[in-house]
Amino acid sequence: TRSDRDWSSDVCSSDLLSLHYILFAVLLYMVVFLSQEVTCRGRLSLRLLTYDNPGGKGNNGHCCAGKWGLCERGGGCDHYFVVCVDAYNSASTLRKDDVDACALGSVTTGTSYDKSFNEFGPDIRGTANPMLFTFSSQWQAPGVKIKVLVYDKDGNQDDYVDFVFRSLRITPDREQASAHSHRIRLAARTTLEAQVKAWCDPGWYGEECDTPCTPADDGHQGHYTCDHQTGEKICIP
Repeated sequence: TRSDRDWSSDVCSSDLLSLHYILFAVLLYMVVFLSQEVTCRGRLSLRLLTYDNPGGKGNNGHCCAGKWGLCERGGGCDHYFVVCVDAYNSASTLRKDDVDACALGSVTTGTSYDKSFNEFGPDIRGTANPMLFTFSSQWQAPGVKIKVLVYDKDGNQDDYVDFVFRSLRITPDREQASAHSHRIRLAARTTLEAQVKAWCDPGWYGEECDTPCTPADDGHQGHYTCDHQTGEKICIP
């Protein structure tokens, strides 16, 4: 007959094996969960269309091109733009001092020289237009804050021209191909017009692109498709 020590050893080995299985399952769950969190993403496209600075002046009222208060005939500003995209419900204000609060990111464009009115193409002196911002957990319904600082490039010290901003209500579309285009106007002393689109990356759904779903039809993952809008799993009968 087997001794009590043998039975105790078997029980301990069984418990240890069960513990290993449990730890492996927990680790696997954490890896899957964390990988989903990291890859939870969507994208926002911001295209600058036009910028109008009447008279080609800085914020101080002086002409960008001129000396001693006299304006050069036909002269304009050497504009460049600091574009900031922030979460809609962030604590930051829509003020010039808070332009560094950019949860989704910021871009400083190249310089457009000697113009009062700018019409932008696909490249702003080395800066791709539209600009693309990616997001994971930073997106907050119902949209985003867009803040833009405008400067006049100067050899000695760049001059502040204006600060324009807009709180935009926008819901990311399901995919890039079907993303709706929103034309917006940001105006203060000067006026910037832009075009905005937002969409979820493949495999992500919902108003904040925070619902993961990848269709499956196997014995390991299950048998289901994904609701096209919500990402809810729909069992395959």
